[in-house]
Amino acid sequence: MMRIRCVNILRQFSIAPVPHPLRIPYESHFFTTASGGFPMHAHILGPLGSRPLLFIHGLTTNSLNFPGVLRNLHHADGAILIDVRGRGKSFVPDSSEPQQTMQYMSRYRSLEDHASDLVALMDSLSIEKCILAGHSMGSFISLYTCKLHPKRVAGAVLLDGGFPREAGKPGFDQDTTLGVANAIKRLSKSFDSVEEYVATRVLDVREVSADMRQFYEYELKRVGNAFRLRASPEMINCDSEFMQSRFLTAKEMEEDISRDIPIGMVLAEMGFADGSPPMMRPDHVEAMKKALQPVLVRKVNGANHYNVITEDRFGKFTAQFIQDFVQMSQSRK
Repeated sequence: MMRIRCVNILRQFSIAPVPHPLRIPYESHFFTTASGGFPMHAHILGPLGSRPLLFIHGLTTNSLNFPGVLRNLHHADGAILIDVRGRGKSFVPDSSEPQQTMQYMSRYRSLEDHASDLVALMDSLSIEKCILAGHSMGSFISLYTCKLHPKRVAGAVLLDGGFPREAGKPGFDQDTTLGVANAIKRLSKSFDSVEEYVATRVLDVREVSADMRQFYEYELKRVGNAFRLRASPEMINCDSEFMQSRFLTAKEMEEDISRDIPIGMVLAEMGFADGSPPMMRPDHVEAMKKALQPVLVRKVNGANHYNVITEDRFGKFTAQFIQDFVQMSQSRK
């Protein structure tokens, strides 16, 4: 078996399953979309080699949503974290200009555009291929990139997402629908301070780590005397609709995704909250195993859909999975 040289991508930080006083030293990278020339943003960690990890976040979040994984991750080729279109510092249509927003949304292709944006990001960094690591909606984007741009994908890790659409049955199941609705509901609210917003996301603001404080601050923008979320409600609703009604069925996954692309699957034991049913239902998992033939599948016991990537206590298992997946994928060559 080929030996993989691994180095901690956060070299100057100790690695331990406890909150850290120092923030992760992200570096900003700006690029433009291939069509339309829209401004886009990503964060970079570590010197980038020939096969970096490319992290893709979920429906309503942003690129800083992976601290529990990054604090524990070893990968020789570094990591890239994209703000997908409509989130973070990437292009967001101006809701105060409804005519312009309407014109943009009439041309928006949802996951197809997101997949093209990943390629544009790689091109801007002169990288031929990345190992994709998508969480939630990021897993759906990862699979769509495997379908549309297979030569740019060295592997794909699906972090509690990417389940197939059921043919003839558009829509998520009840639990997923409720979780998505609650996430989208935040987009219409205003907050007097960052602290007020954080208090709506956690039980005790005193227990928020420096990493997650950075994530919550990054989610917000100042509008007048208040704070609102940066994300575009129009694009998020469009992406949600695409996943429910136009995403790949299990049969399409089997037919459209090359067997030459290794796939890994991380499954959280619980759904959007502790004690809730997992988002990746057992029938989803079995259908994906049959269609994609993943090289590695692992459940993170005790984790929910969110803290499987955000908290050290679960992120360390997700990070170890990614390292094991990379090594197994390399040994197949």
